[in-house]
Amino acid sequence: SQSDPHNVWESQLSFPSGHSSLSMSAMSYLAFYVVGRVLCSSYTDEAKRYKSLIATLCLVGFSLFIGTTRLVDHWHHPSDVIAGWVIGGVTGTIIYHIYHPPLWSGSRIPYGIRKEEDRSTKMETSV
Repeated sequence: SQSDPHNVWESQLSFPSGHSSLSMSAMSYLAFYVVGRVLCSSYTDEAKRYKSLIATLCLVGFSLFIGTTRLVDHWHHPSDVIAGWVIGGVTGTIIYHIYHPPLWSGSRIPYGIRKEEDRSTKMETSV
């Protein structure tokens, strides 16, 4: 039997899932940001752990929900959604670490603010 060329072409457009990729990218970046803010707060260590865990589970869980809806609605194959989640997670992690220091470092000041502070102190010392 002959395949309809339009259906064949359209079936190749689903990899990877854009919804899964975009949602995981945004939610992973936001999870890193929220955890970073919680870690620099004055909560106890145990409270920091629980707040970080709850925030991460809620945000990443929302992205998993979005990807699951793509499967349930039969818009994507599981491989499309999983690839979207992986691409989005890697992208969100890279973007976070471009602008913010790693969560395990001692500094909680974003790189852009730190560079502006360094410039202003250099100008004050040179005058």
